[in-house]
Amino acid sequence: MAEPTRDKWEIGFEIHDWGRTAALHVYANGENGTFWEGTPVEMKERAIDLMPVPALQLPAKSPAIQKLMDSMWNYGIRPSEGVLSQGKEEALSNHLEDAIVVRNRLLNALLQESTG
Repeated sequence: MAEPTRDKWEIGFEIHDWGRTAALHVYANGENGTFWEGTPVEMKERAIDLMPVPALQLPAKSPAIQKLMDSMWNYGIRPSEGVLSQGKEEALSNHLEDAIVVRNRLLNALLQESTG
């Protein structure tokens, strides 16, 4: 049987050992009901000046990558930094502008009430 192509791979994420370890599972359903699973990653010594070879490489927009991110989020793992999509950045900017307008109206109303 042929190994499933990388676009068919799935990535599972779980927290084990009462929160002490995180586990990644790489797997795929093959043809005729077969099941494929990734094997443990092995480390090997290399020259320092070489660019590291990816231990796992999948298409960036693959459903498996999104599923991994969603799973990690569900377990409470959040990015320390991130980049918003243009649409989300615009929405956030618009929300902040609206909040400033509301704040200014409230402050003006309070000022008028206290001086009037």
